[in-house]
Amino acid sequence: MEQPAKEEQAKAFDIAPYLKRGRELTEAGDYAQALTVWDTAVALAPASPAAHYARARVYLLLGERETAIAECVQASQLPAETAADLNGRGGAQLLLNRRGLALNDLKRAIALDPTYARAYVNRAAVYLHFKEYAKAIADCDQALELAPDFNAAYVNRGLVHMMMRNYDAAIRDYELYAASYPKRADVLATIGTVYLFKGDYPAAVSSLSKAIAAAPEYAVAYHNRGYAHALAGDKGLAVADLERVATLKARTRTRLSARALLISLRWGYFPLYAALFRFRRPRVNLKI
Repeated sequence: MEQPAKEEQAKAFDIAPYLKRGRELTEAGDYAQALTVWDTAVALAPASPAAHYARARVYLLLGERETAIAECVQASQLPAETAADLNGRGGAQLLLNRRGLALNDLKRAIALDPTYARAYVNRAAVYLHFKEYAKAIADCDQALELAPDFNAAYVNRGLVHMMMRNYDAAIRDYELYAASYPKRADVLATIGTVYLFKGDYPAAVSSLSKAIAAAPEYAVAYHNRGYAHALAGDKGLAVADLERVATLKARTRTRLSARALLISLRWGYFPLYAALFRFRRPRVNLKI
């Protein structure tokens, strides 16, 4: 009897338990262990876009962007027939900035399985990029109605609220997520960043300090706490945090911003810098 092709075997393999376990570990912040689970899933189902996309997300969280992009490219080229794989391929397309293709895959995933909550959350992310905020919030609401314990929906809905400058609503959603994962440094830093844009500098410093306690090498948290100290008038504390950024592994944008802030503080034109800050579009460094 003829053996099925290796690709067909991989596609038929049920990786759902691996997806579930890997997501739990990822959301808990245990990226190294999550990557081990995803490696196994990809080995068992190499033709599954869902497995490759899940591994790409962990690589992103680990700061390995080039490897993550390579995984997304691979996921985007694979066939997708199930809601999980359409969601995975759509998520990969989104990370590759192919938003139209992402939206098509995610719509197909939802049409195939209207109860698949993750596809609504990913589609909300696409709508966010298109600035269709009402649709994005509706998709997050639908995901939570289908799966009330699906905490990632709070993150995307919080981000939509933040982009709409509905800061109190954003904080509520992020804190709902943080209640389940109190040691997630990126979530704590995001809450601090929302407080920063809201103008509540003591609350921003408090949340960013918790993020630093959870991840002492987290450059973005030092940058944003330094900014909060500066806006609160605590120049010495601001300088200490911003100088710390230069000693840590940080993205070029974060380093340049910290340097510009230090120069503005030392040369006395920080008030002008702060005035421009009020018109900046909110940014966060959060991936779920």
